[in-house]
Amino acid sequence: MSTPDIDNLRKLANQGNADAQNKLGDYYREGTSVKKNPKQAVIWYTKSAIQGNANAQLWLGTSYYNGRGIKKDHKQALIWLTKAAEQGNLYAQNIIDYYYSNGEVVGNAPKQARIHWLTKTAELGDADAQQFLGHLYYKGEKGFKQDYNQAVIWLRKAAEQGNSRAQFKLVWCYYYGLGVDKDHKQAITWLIKAAEQNVHIAEYILGSGHYHCLGVDKDEKQDVSLLAKAAEQGNANAQYKMGYRYYKGKNVKKDRQQAVIWWEKAAKQGNANAQFNLGVCYYNGENGVAQDDKRAIIWWTKAAEQNHANAQTNLCRCYYYGLGVDKDEKQAMILFTRAIEQNKDLAQNILNKGFRDGVGDKDLEYFIMSVAETAITKIPIIDKLLVMIGLMRGVLWIRQYRKVTKKQKTT
Repeated sequence: MSTPDIDNLRKLANQGNADAQNKLGDYYREGTSVKKNPKQAVIWYTKSAIQGNANAQLWLGTSYYNGRGIKKDHKQALIWLTKAAEQGNLYAQNIIDYYYSNGEVVGNAPKQARIHWLTKTAELGDADAQQFLGHLYYKGEKGFKQDYNQAVIWLRKAAEQGNSRAQFKLVWCYYYGLGVDKDHKQAITWLIKAAEQNVHIAEYILGSGHYHCLGVDKDEKQDVSLLAKAAEQGNANAQYKMGYRYYKGKNVKKDRQQAVIWWEKAAKQGNANAQFNLGVCYYNGENGVAQDDKRAIIWWTKAAEQNHANAQTNLCRCYYYGLGVDKDEKQAMILFTRAIEQNKDLAQNILNKGFRDGVGDKDLEYFIMSVAETAITKIPIIDKLLVMIGLMRGVLWIRQYRKVTKKQKTT
């Protein structure tokens, strides 16, 4: 803006024109055509705000809140922001809601105020406010009583405006019948809309085939395409599933090196199944990965820490035999105890696997029996019986295995 224009604006402002005063406040705040001066901005915003200019009230409120150009005063901030909000200023309404939600303003009834201003913003058609309001009713959080009917009303308003988070939330409302009658067709409609907006969880659900329970025909090519899209956006579950598809050659060309690449991406994000599979690859030196016991142990340990039972049993064998780690029967016992508490068949499986792989010996049988004896003291009676049955089957299998191999050697 040229100097004459600034002079005209200043002249109008001095004559009491509220819009000109607000505009001059903007220029001083932003440093547009004049030197930035927060104090001058506050002076002109105050003049305009007193006359009822909502934008000036908004900026005067934020100035008081941040202490920019004037002494910080949260009470004054709330007064001016409320005046702007009452005139329908969405920014002011959102700011008030944010301040209340973070406990950053003083008020007699912050929960009620928060509900009031968030609802006001939503009623004016702000999709983000509608989605957030629906979310709070859905969850029953931050002063909102759980109300699925209200949740659906606001989520649908936001979803119809294209809000992807609202679209995805509606999937579960229709799927489970929360606030609406169960309608799997509607659930899949909103799921597809969310996926079209690159909501990677929606893409993962569609791509992994989990949505077929909704009565939708399979489309394997579309499944892979959506799953790959979700994986590329960083969804760890999708990355694990893509690895599995490449490993098995399921609707993609079999490529086990690609499988490892996807498993590694998922494993780095904490996916326990991917961590376990990656450990197997390193332990066996397969699928384009060099054999590396230490790296196998690292990945199995990460999976075991997430209570992945198979990772725990593999580590148990490693510690028991000293494979890739120092031999440590105590650590083996700890790992196996944790695993057996989750999977009652593991006692039998680890015995069978050990002997099938040719690494078993009679000591392992006694070791597993003693570990199981320790483990079953921590689990319910019915589970104790299942563990003991599994153990007996394992021992009988081993003894039969010994007889067969001994007979083969003598003949």
